Amino acid sequence: MLVTKQPILRRFWYPVMPITHLTDGPKPFRLLDTDIVLWLTSDGSPAAIADRCAHFQTFFDPSAPGIPMTTTRLQTPRPDALVYQQTMRLNNVDNTVYFTFENIGRMAVFGIAFPTPNPSIAVKAVLPQTFLDIAAKQVDRAQTT
Repeated sequence: MLVTKQPILRRFWYPVMPITHLTDGPKPFRLLDTDIVLWLTSDGSPAAIADRCAHFQTFFDPSAPGIPMTTTRLQTPRPDALVYQQTMRLNNVDNTVYFTFENIGRMAVFGIAFPTPNPSIAVKAVLPQTFLDIAAKQVDRAQTT
């Protein structure tokens, strides 16, 4: 009997690391065959989420075959922010969207960017970094109001 395959064990809380280990940012670990990321929220409370590159299928028509879509968590220096990149391939071209979410006390900041390359417009930004910078500025604004 493999301990990690027993569903009943998922109903319990497990100590996984001292909370002081989270002060310098999110920490990944593995528990019961599940990759998890722990971090401290803005009020110092611990938070956790499954750490995975999720592969899904998108359907634009129920009778059509699914289009593979990949969700990848992106690194950010902001310990309370969750940032993801979703990509799907349409007509042999990768199409990507970026999401960010961060709690600020009793509020939250959510951002989404749909890059749409237009050759007639000069590129002035680099994704996802510019998106992360703008999201951080919005969080800073929300914290001062």
